[in-house]
Amino acid sequence: MSIDRKEIKLQIGTNVVQTGSAYDWNLLSIDGEEMMEREISLEQYVSDGAYIKNERYLPRYITVIVQSKDASDALILARYIQAVDYFANEADCVLTVYSHGLERWINCKLHKRENLSSKWHKRPHYKLTLTCASPWMQEAEIENTFRSSIPLLVFPMTSIAATGWLTGQTSTGNEIVFDYNGQKENGFLLTLTATG
Repeated sequence: MSIDRKEIKLQIGTNVVQTGSAYDWNLLSIDGEEMMEREISLEQYVSDGAYIKNERYLPRYITVIVQSKDASDALILARYIQAVDYFANEADCVLTVYSHGLERWINCKLHKRENLSSKWHKRPHYKLTLTCASPWMQEAEIENTFRSSIPLLVFPMTSIAATGWLTGQTSTGNEIVFDYNGQKENGFLLTLTATG
């Protein structure tokens, strides 16, 4: 998949519609995934300024037009039958958008489906309107596994007077650096595991 071309994956229950060179659908257009609407009320504060009185994020609507790649009449008919089951109104969906090397996803509902016709070919294509109660697009989770082994016993053996052998060691100086491409602050999960 080229990082310059925008592609999508639409998970509808257990059904998946995915675009791209290795998949059965083409993405003709997508609208509404780049920006979300925000409503802000301003109140006069002083003569040279204002302050925000109230703000809210409006539900996000994303419109996607996809077209099947089927060529034969039998496959075109099968895709029509499949789409009736796939594109049921009010179905819960997860839309993933791949663009410029980034992967973002959002939970949504399939609000409306329109069958589009074309005078050039018979391949089915659909205009899907998705509603997103939460307007936030999420970044894909980044998992970066870092392992550092510290030996229990080292040679030559040493011991502390009146203490005996130590049952383990501590170590400082192990570092890991990773880039985070998200838009908001993000924490991290540190897991310490002992084996043996």
